[in-house]
Amino acid sequence: MIYIIGSGIAGLSAALSLHKSGHRVTIITKKIKGGSSYEAKGGVAAAISPDDSPELHAEDTLKAGDGLCDTAVVNYVTSEIPKIINTIEDWGFKFDPDLRLEGGHSRRRVLHRLDETGREL
Repeated sequence: MIYIIGSGIAGLSAALSLHKSGHRVTIITKKIKGGSSYEAKGGVAAAISPDDSPELHAEDTLKAGDGLCDTAVVNYVTSEIPKIINTIEDWGFKFDPDLRLEGGHSRRRVLHRLDETGREL
């Protein structure tokens, strides 16, 4: 048995991945409705459109971070998030078809589901 502490998106995705690979999983949480991610209203930024790239996404993130970001972490996250979006969609999640342009981004790259992305995920 594998125990996952927390039922936010990280805990739930870990539990789902482990379960799909044949492990028995128990989620321990203080909130029944999906942890803090459940309350998230915004979307997920990912460079998935033809006119975008993880490098441009990283550049925007570093600029918005005004020197406070860890460059290696930003590069890792912006390069991995398109793969994570693919996984989420493979699991059956449907984002709304339009990408949003939000603060700090030079391209439309914010995926969302209604205005309840966290709750929907």
